Amino acid sequence: MNNKKETIISENGENAFEERNDELIERNELELTKIVRALSENYLTMHVIDLKNDRFEEISDVDAVRKYVKSKEGATEQMMKVMKHTITEEYSERALEFTDLTKVAEKMKNKTVMSEEFIGIDYGWIRAKFIVMKRDENDEVEKVIFITRVIEEEKEKEERIIEQSYIDELTGFLNRKCYDKDIKHYSMVLQKERITYVSVVINSLRSINELFGHETGDEIIKATAECLNTAFGGYGKIYRYNGAEFEALVMADGSEFDRLLHILKESSKQWRGEGYENLPLSYGYAQRSEFEEESLEELAVIARKRMKDADDFYYEENGFDTRFISDAFSLLYDTYITIIQADFLNGRYFFIKNDLEEKPQGDIFKWLQEDKKIDNVNDKNLEEYKEKTSREYLIDYFAKGKKTFSLNFVGYRDGEMKNLLLEIIRFKDYSQDNQKVYIYIKCLDC
Repeated sequence: MNNKKETIISENGENAFEERNDELIERNELELTKIVRALSENYLTMHVIDLKNDRFEEISDVDAVRKYVKSKEGATEQMMKVMKHTITEEYSERALEFTDLTKVAEKMKNKTVMSEEFIGIDYGWIRAKFIVMKRDENDEVEKVIFITRVIEEEKEKEERIIEQSYIDELTGFLNRKCYDKDIKHYSMVLQKERITYVSVVINSLRSINELFGHETGDEIIKATAECLNTAFGGYGKIYRYNGAEFEALVMADGSEFDRLLHILKESSKQWRGEGYENLPLSYGYAQRSEFEEESLEELAVIARKRMKDADDFYYEENGFDTRFISDAFSLLYDTYITIIQADFLNGRYFFIKNDLEEKPQGDIFKWLQEDKKIDNVNDKNLEEYKEKTSREYLIDYFAKGKKTFSLNFVGYRDGEMKNLLLEIIRFKDYSQDNQKVYIYIKCLDC
């Protein structure tokens, strides 16, 4: 008996109490009462309520609640009085509905536990629970344990987790998830307010990532966030909507907004980064003063349309559209039968693409001159091929400052003689200590 009781108590309160409840209700009331009293220190308040006779027994309580309890009154009336005096107005209706003792037995017909959360005047967030203690011969709930527990710390932790889920890690701005939540709310509360909806996009971010690497892309994203914060940070909310797009709700319009927009333009022009002299941004905006009858969602559509138009103009003005660089590279990639990254310094290499599904063996120069490749080279080209793919020739060739190497030769491909092209392009930072290259082989007749 004592060992069992200690086990129940040691399982740390609330959840353990619920998990053992099915076991508890099988015991006699005297034993149950002892266990309940032992568990009471884990809770703010604890009462045993006799639903059939409308009576209650205090196991533990606090003065903030006890002062409203009169022993001569029935449990139903007492519960209602306590809820009215101890729960905040915002949650009063929810608390009264949950603790209406005339409905508890029916609600718990097929339950052993039910709970609700609300905010108390003195203790903040509280979780209240009814736990079945006894059923009669007809399986109707006769007695329950009513417990309350302060969960303020738990709620604060929960709120911090929710807040963190709304933050974009890279920029510190609010994210798309938060935007989707806020836009519905602000559509109702900002119907007549002076507001400008701003949509901003980083031009060619995808191509920047592919050409300069994701570190450069992240640098540009963070710099854009800094410029937006400098301009609009004190006037509303800014969201990172997706990878390259930002949305802002700015509580300003007219000349005041023009001033803020000027700050954004100037700060983006003054930014300097590796490979970029300013931030490549396009933007669009829509003001309430311009569209008095439109909703916030409609302002968003207008602003994004204007941003898209500005984005298109950016590429027209610059004479090229880097948005399609990745498509162009993809098509070019498909024209090669083999692509290799190699290091002339140590001979290591790996395949980026290889139609023959070979695995790297030996070093790159052995691969270039292995017997099966030599045997496939037409006799007219054999001597030239062997000479120009040797270690000595290629290292000397690029040591002279050459950036690319190409060699046309005739070789066997799929059992037929084909015109083949071997190209080698050095890395941008190629040097005596860093001799990395890309090797491409293309079939010109395939």
